Amino acid sequence: MRPPPVKLLPRDQVSRCTKLSECLTVICKTARRPYYVLRMANSLFERLGERLPIIVIDDGIGEYPKEIMNEIRYIPNLNYVISNKTDLGIAEGRTLGLNMVTTKYFFIMDDDTMMTEESDVRKLVEILDATDATLVGGGRLPLCRIPGSPATR
Repeated sequence: MRPPPVKLLPRDQVSRCTKLSECLTVICKTARRPYYVLRMANSLFERLGERLPIIVIDDGIGEYPKEIMNEIRYIPNLNYVISNKTDLGIAEGRTLGLNMVTTKYFFIMDDDTMMTEESDVRKLVEILDATDATLVGGGRLPLCRIPGSPATR
């Protein structure tokens, strides 16, 4: 059974997001990988030109590099939460982050994801604004070239 097609909303029901940082929050679950979080946050800023709210849930164990944590501390709109419960798991960590979201939309990213010239988060928000869709996504995976993996056989 096919789901019903997504419908365009009437123009008078469309509330356009004019400033992305006021309607979209990024949620990221990580485990003691602040370098990757810093790289992800910077790639978002470089691509979008504005600092989106970012909620990072970190359930790692051990010491955190002070230099990187100092850099993260001064990134505007980045809320880095180090959980006192270790090994939360992805779902529980993301749910914890989701409970902190105050914007209309949220975007889930992995800590090692980087925005590129092809990344267009604004387009995803435009689709959500203009339709009755509740979920949108996008991405591109490179061809897996790990020896012995199914993709290389």
